[in-house]
Amino acid sequence: MTIIQVRKNILTKPRTPPHNLSISGRPADLDCNLGLLVSELAGEGWAITGAFAPAPIARLFAEKWAEKMQVGFQLTRKSNLLVLRQVPLGAPRLPVPVGQSRLRPAGEQDLALIARWCYGFTLEIFKSADETEARQMAEQRIRDRDVFVWEDGGQLVSMAMKNRPTRRNICVSQVYTPPELRGKGYATACVAELSRQLLQSRWEFCTLFVDVANLPACRAYQKIGYSLVCEYEEYHFRPG
Repeated sequence: MTIIQVRKNILTKPRTPPHNLSISGRPADLDCNLGLLVSELAGEGWAITGAFAPAPIARLFAEKWAEKMQVGFQLTRKSNLLVLRQVPLGAPRLPVPVGQSRLRPAGEQDLALIARWCYGFTLEIFKSADETEARQMAEQRIRDRDVFVWEDGGQLVSMAMKNRPTRRNICVSQVYTPPELRGKGYATACVAELSRQLLQSRWEFCTLFVDVANLPACRAYQKIGYSLVCEYEEYHFRPG
């Protein structure tokens, strides 16, 4: 990500189109700053196909970009940013005998499976995916020890990743269970245990994004103890 500092706000943009532009900052202060960002992106010739940001910021940027570039735009996805500061003692765990189910870091021996799951996750979320990119991401994230898998009876059944660490916070992402294994609570257990371990280490709180249309995931994260911080929106640009 290329980071632009405009006054006291941090605005981010993707390094390679056609990935979405990701913007962060305080909505109350971003009106004029978004105008500067739009002018800079247009002047540099960026082919922005979409934007993802807190709801007020996303809509405002979409309007400004559409006006500047004479294109149309539409809302394509709504997400919630959630936060967890402590996993409640009553957080859900799978009703299996001790020793049959556990969370562990993914290793090189899991690469082929993790690559398939990365591909499946990207395809579900963004409606398109590239197998080569999925494998490259899996290789790098496993190498960085960012990938965790839920193992049940010796079978890998779900995964989650940690990323974007800051001094106080770390994000849980790429939560994926293959379709044939869903509905058994694997992802819930995976996220709950990973969040617990992260909070017991150096971070004060965990965050994650969830699609508001994914009601089972929304309910599962709420049971774990995650609560709403901010609503996000994704807009897609199309020729005018």
